[in-house]
Amino acid sequence: MSMELGIILACVMAIISGQLMFKIVGLELAGTGLIGLASNLKAAAILIAALAIYGLATIAWVWVLQTVPLGRAYLFMSLSFAAIPILAHWLLGEDLSVRIMVGSGLIVAGIMVTATDL
Repeated sequence: MSMELGIILACVMAIISGQLMFKIVGLELAGTGLIGLASNLKAAAILIAALAIYGLATIAWVWVLQTVPLGRAYLFMSLSFAAIPILAHWLLGEDLSVRIMVGSGLIVAGIMVTATDL
C-alpha cells in the first residue's frame, strides 16, 4: 500500500468517526437544540473533538492531493457512505436493511474496480 493510499484511508476513517460523533452529539442534544451545548459538557466535548478530527483530516487531505489526482482520491470518500450505515447499526442501534447492505457492497465493489491502482 502506498503512503498516499494510507493517508486517503485515514481521512476516510476520520470522516466516518466525525460523522458518528456528530450523531452522538445530536442524540445528546435531542429536544434542546444547539442551545443545549451550553449545559451539556459531554456533547460540547464530543462536538469539539469531531471538529478537530475533521480539521486534521482536511489538512491531511490537502497534503495527499498534492500528488494524487482528485478524481482518483475522492472515489475512496464514498467508502464512508458504505461504512457509516453499518457502523450506525452496530454502535447506535439504527436500522440496517438488506437494501442498504447491498448498496454498500456495490459502493465497495465500484471502488475496487475504479481505484485500485493507488
